Order: sequence, then C-alpha cells, then structure tokens
Amino acid sequence: MAEVRPHTLELLRSLGSLLGNIDLALQDFSHPAAARALKWDLAQAGWIREYIPNIDKQSRRALVEQALKLYESQVIPQLPTLRKSVIYGDANDCNVLVSSNETPSDDTIGVIGFGDMHHGLVIAEPAVAAAYAAMGKGEPLSAAAAVLEGFHAVFPLEEGATGGVDDAHRKAHADQWKQNLQLNPDSGSNVRAPLDGKVHIIADNPDSLDYGPVVVLKHVTPEASQFFTLYGHLSKGKHREALHWPVCSEG
Repeated sequence: MAEVRPHTLELLRSLGSLLGNIDLALQDFSHPAAARALKWDLAQAGWIREYIPNIDKQSRRALVEQALKLYESQVIPQLPTLRKSVIYGDANDCNVLVSSNETPSDDTIGVIGFGDMHHGLVIAEPAVAAAYAAMGKGEPLSAAAAVLEGFHAVFPLEEGATGGVDDAHRKAHADQWKQNLQLNPDSGSNVRAPLDGKVHIIADNPDSLDYGPVVVLKHVTPEASQFFTLYGHLSKGKHREALHWPVCSEG
C-alpha cells in the first residue's frame, strides 16, 4: 500500500475489515511466545521515557513528552479493563499488499510481516493501522475513521475501549460539513477578522507547540449557526487589546 495512490476510504475500510477478520480468528488462539516483552505492544509503551533525552529537537521532544503524559494519565488506568488477545499488530503501509484499489475488498488486500504478533490490546490493532493511514492525508481523521469502521464492522470493539478514536470518528464526520482554513502570515502582520463577531476567549498558552497568545471570536450566521475563528501566535501583550475591541453585530 506504500506505493498505491490514492488511499480511498473504501480501501482503508477494507484494510480495517481485513485486520478485524484476522484478530477475530486469533481471539481464541494462545501460544507461550505471544506473551513477550515487545516495544510495539502499546500496553508497554512506557519504555520510551528513558530515550526521550536522545531527541535533540526540543519541539519534537515536547511532542513525545505530551503523548507519554496522555498515555500515563488516560491509558494506563484503563489497561486492566481493556480486552486482550493475540493480534497481528503491524499494519504499516509496507506490510499491506494491494492488488487493486478500484473495487477494494478482502480479496484484493492482504498483509505480510507477522513478526510483531503478540498478546496485546485488541484496540491497538485498528489504532496502529489508523495512525499509519492518517499520515500524509489531507483529511487524516476521515482516513483513521474509515479503518476503525471497517474493523468494528467485523470485530466489534467494546464500548468505552476506543476513547479518543471515538472523538476522531465524530470529528471526521463533522469534517463533511465543516471547512477549516489556516493562514500563516509573516511575523508582525496585522490581523483582521473576516466578518463581525464577539470576543469569546482571550488567553496566553505558553506551552511548547501551543498557540501562544490567542484570541477566539464567536460568529453567528443569518441561519443562527455558530462558528468560531481562532487567531494564535499573536504579539505577546497585544492580544489583550481585544478586551477593548468594539462589540460588532453578529451575522
């Protein structure tokens, strides 16, 4: 799949379906070698902490630290409740074989590289596949959701097990009607709102990779639909001037 384009949503659903069928067949399988120490087992992801200082670029190091913090606070407490069985565990693009993506089905897609099979979290299967599927996509959440849908249709995931993947699924469907536009003007440029609105949030987000000084405006369309525009990375202190902005008519 690494050399196949485009990755249609149908193809990604077919991938999810294939992985669901594999794990469904493996759910009653056991072998002593499946229970092992493996870096790619998401239930053992904490091993990365000791290697974080080896990441030279501060911004990338901060990303890993943030991801590990979320893992430790949100995933680890749930580990005892999450379903486990032997899973395939390595659906990256280079391990997925596709004969045709015009009319994708379980007959036109397969996987190789079973060396990372292990007794692990069932939810990790579609999560890993979805992460790879989202890379380089214009609509990454839609791509991730398609993999999840295909898997869930064959091997239903337990309620509550999907966590943030459920959020991705909802956001992906929201993308069907919501349009996002990100502008990156030169430093020092004046910022103007595209239409009338009211100041909704004024904040300063100092964390690495966050928006820094930010102003969020609330807008209401003539049809009474609400939406928001965010202005981030503003000049420090200048964003507070929004407190004195005139209240414009909405709509």
